[in-house]
Amino acid sequence: MTQPLPIVQQQVVKYRDGRAIVMQRLDRAPVISKAGIAVAQSSGEETPQQEAPAKPHHLLAISCTVYDNKLTLVRWHSANRSYSAFVNIDFNNLAGIGMAESEDAVYSVMLAVGNDTSESLNAANAELLAAGTPAASLIQLPADSAFPAGITSYVLTGPSPDAAQIDADCAGLETLLDHYDNNRQALIAARQQRETEQLQREQFLKANPPQPKGTVIKFWPVKSQRYQVVPQEDAP
Repeated sequence: MTQPLPIVQQQVVKYRDGRAIVMQRLDRAPVISKAGIAVAQSSGEETPQQEAPAKPHHLLAISCTVYDNKLTLVRWHSANRSYSAFVNIDFNNLAGIGMAESEDAVYSVMLAVGNDTSESLNAANAELLAAGTPAASLIQLPADSAFPAGITSYVLTGPSPDAAQIDADCAGLETLLDHYDNNRQALIAARQQRETEQLQREQFLKANPPQPKGTVIKFWPVKSQRYQVVPQEDAP
């Protein structure tokens, strides 16, 4: 049976920043229709299948600063240990992925990627040195010769890591770099597509700025089970 629509008992219209905000008081809450909601049911018996043991699932959260579109400083944590490393690739190419998998584990990847230049870093370091900051505490970009030629690799920086934990703590980063090597061209093409679409969207919005839209806010009285109706006195 179709329920009648709520009655608008009162309406107030306010204008703000070129758009209308409409507040409507309804006599009751609107009924949410369940029509069209399908419930999937299994027909027949399914043959049980042997499933492979699930791989361990880990979260890999990395903060990245890309310098000159070719070198990335990455930072991550494992347990209560902090790591940082320089990687000889542009992590902007990895910004679109959400998962990387190795033979032993699956990683959900969260990347926060920022961009800088070596020129800007050198200027900032010069100011810090002039202010008395120790040179050992500044970010120093490694030379290209620090990495094997033509191979995606990383160089750990900062405090010496625990030798007993380093393999396990760097496994996520190595899985991510393996994923990059195995999908390099597709990742680069996906990045170019994202940047092209973003530029097109910015140009479209510049030429066609969105118009403010009105907002309708609906509300209605809610009565609890303890609500009591006060009887009216009979008229004389």
